[in-house]
Amino acid sequence: MIKIALALFLIWQLAVILYQFWEPFRKKLARLQFYLCGLLPAWQMFGPDPIDGDFLVFYRTAPENDATDPRYTEWELVDYDKKPMLAFSLFFNPRGNFVKALREICQETVKASSDRNVFYQLLLNDLIHRCRVRQSVTTDQTHQLSSTVRARLLQFQIRWQTPTAVTPIFSSHAHPY
Repeated sequence: MIKIALALFLIWQLAVILYQFWEPFRKKLARLQFYLCGLLPAWQMFGPDPIDGDFLVFYRTAPENDATDPRYTEWELVDYDKKPMLAFSLFFNPRGNFVKALREICQETVKASSDRNVFYQLLLNDLIHRCRVRQSVTTDQTHQLSSTVRARLLQFQIRWQTPTAVTPIFSSHAHPY
């Protein structure tokens, strides 16, 4: 029984290597790919445009009472890549797909020529939600908030971070929230 299992394993390993590197073998098995259920993977280790950095999203707010010269706060980083607890993250990272989606959203937002772009709006709506939640927590703690501070402006910026530098690549318009 062990000899049969070992023989099947060796045949499978040989098929994986042939499928990876020999084009005629891959073409012959292409029609059976559905039935193979991914048992013969085709790895592609190197992409044509390798990624050397990561997107960072920053935002700042200002009271809307002086629209000609708003006094913005300092840029604050939105920590989208917040890691779960260590014991939990050993088995599952629920935010992993969100971080991948954020990369796509940032890429499309940078390419956007209008603030009506759906990816621009997704990022803007998320940041507005975060600011409102943060503002409500601050309001609950202080129990007073003047009417001039309630109407605020929000601006966000996307930056590209490499091991050597952080470069701003996109700045939004000021949006009331």
